[in-house]
Amino acid sequence: MVRAQADRAVRELARGLWQVHSVFSHAINLANDCERRLLLLAPHQGRQVPGGILLAPSDFARLRASWSVGQTAKLTDSGLYTDEGCVVFDTWYDSTYQPSSPLVDRCNALIELGWRATWPTGFQRPFNALVTGALDQEIAALQTEPGRGVAALIGRGLGLTPAGDDFLLGYWLVNQTPGPWATAFQAALLEKISSPSYTTTVSRNYLQWALAGHFSGSLLALTNWLAGGDGQLTERVHSVIDYGNTSGRDTLAGMVAGLMQQTG
Repeated sequence: MVRAQADRAVRELARGLWQVHSVFSHAINLANDCERRLLLLAPHQGRQVPGGILLAPSDFARLRASWSVGQTAKLTDSGLYTDEGCVVFDTWYDSTYQPSSPLVDRCNALIELGWRATWPTGFQRPFNALVTGALDQEIAALQTEPGRGVAALIGRGLGLTPAGDDFLLGYWLVNQTPGPWATAFQAALLEKISSPSYTTTVSRNYLQWALAGHFSGSLLALTNWLAGGDGQLTERVHSVIDYGNTSGRDTLAGMVAGLMQQTG
């Protein structure tokens, strides 16, 4: 028996048999025919993600060595069960976004950081270029014609989560206020991720979780800081951008662009 910390959102997922979809050095993804969302097993030192099941590094290493694509596991209220053993949900974390009002001075501080940053991104342009001109047409379309803006970005770039998808996730994170725009954006994005034709399975998973209001712990910590929470901006930002090759940076660019739209 292996003990794990699980996202409370796992309780929303279909019970029954799940199949190993993909195995990576840092994660094992499981899929179910009734769900667009994935279960993700990862070692504890990884970040808290929607639908995550976090294990001690040694336990994860053993599972990774023995699990293969196509293998099945049964998801129940208490854990994940296979013929070889079980992963029991011992403790929980929460990936749910809690609506908050960001403070203007903190939004401006993040925007100014974005204007100065020259990190590489998945768009093959430096970070500051994305928020000071390189994506002006796409960002304008997102604001005025969400369907056209989503179509211009979804699936754009390389990797398990293309840069355009990460940007959309960050943009949505800071623009969730209910209203006509949010409804139109949700409908446009849901249409794209309901089909396998536009982006990757892993990316569709994270975008589906985002539309349901679930985000990684590092993103939630940054939005909490924007609303007046504890910590330092640089600490919160580096926690976001340290994820993946460029995924964290592309997501942060979407957040900065969204905040710039709000503040004018």
